[in-house]
Amino acid sequence: MPRCFFQKPVNNSKALKFLIIFLLLCVLSCGKQSIADDSKERSLQHITLRIDWFPSVLYAPFILAQQKGYYKAEGLTVEIIHAKGSSMAVQGLANKENDFGIIHAISVLTARAKNIPLVSLATLFQTNPYGIFYLKEKNIVKPSDLIGKRVICNLPRWPNYKNLGYEQFKIFLKKNGLNIDQTIHVQCAHLAEVSALLDGEGDVCIGVAFGFQNKLKKRGVEFNAILFRDYGINPYYYAIVTHEDTAKENPTLCKKFIRATIKGWEYAIVHPEEAVNAYVNLFYSKREHKEDILKTFIDMTLNCKNETTEKYGFGYQTREGWENVQDHLTEAGLIDRKIKLDEVYTNDFLP
Repeated sequence: MPRCFFQKPVNNSKALKFLIIFLLLCVLSCGKQSIADDSKERSLQHITLRIDWFPSVLYAPFILAQQKGYYKAEGLTVEIIHAKGSSMAVQGLANKENDFGIIHAISVLTARAKNIPLVSLATLFQTNPYGIFYLKEKNIVKPSDLIGKRVICNLPRWPNYKNLGYEQFKIFLKKNGLNIDQTIHVQCAHLAEVSALLDGEGDVCIGVAFGFQNKLKKRGVEFNAILFRDYGINPYYYAIVTHEDTAKENPTLCKKFIRATIKGWEYAIVHPEEAVNAYVNLFYSKREHKEDILKTFIDMTLNCKNETTEKYGFGYQTREGWENVQDHLTEAGLIDRKIKLDEVYTNDFLP
């Protein structure tokens, strides 16, 4: 006869107590984790980053650094604020309203010339993308062909604001034995340069290569370009800047911010589609422009690296590079004295 095995009856009261204790432990554990997370969030240092213009693909690596947790890993939370030109961004840094800024390298020196003590912590672009663009039918093959030509450019209406592309164009003319009075300026709305060119309002337009070339290619027109850097006009483009006091009094903050930012930029360069997605998701309700933005972003990042960065790392600045900026500003009459370049930039905070 088969043996029968009987289990001891379960004590429902004990089981219920065990279940209640278990659930309480789970709740307490979750509560502790939540409190720890809240405490960690509160312990993050809030800083502001002022970028010199309205949202563009330039924002993408910073957004990505935020989303990937690079700033958080350094104990930072970064608020990105836009401005209407480098002059406004300079003012925010000068008044210490903002901790860091992304402005043209040229603006760092013009600020120094006005005794505004800004310092560049890294350069985002090693080569300058400004140039002039024109339809092939215009038969412009050398600088002297620009005499009498109508030059489309959006010049700011605000006092003390400069269009840096136009200033570089004047340097380009001067280097080639010409002056701005030998051309005719045609004013246009911001971002309307390509449309004005195709509508025949002017003969050439001034702009950055990674934006204008893609716009013209999309229109299916044959065009040529003269990049100022091919004529020796290659000042640093955008730089990461702070107030001199911040660099001296809070070097740890500067090191953390630069480390996380460069990590974001290097990741974005390798993963351009992810970077553009992060940007598009924030600033575009529709995604039909994504492919154009992606092309522009990839072209933009081609300016970020060269032999210097291969040897010393992303963002590295050289004295020669800053001397180049100063020489062009002096030549254009935008500064009237030599600036102590040792005070203008530092590589001390690079990873």
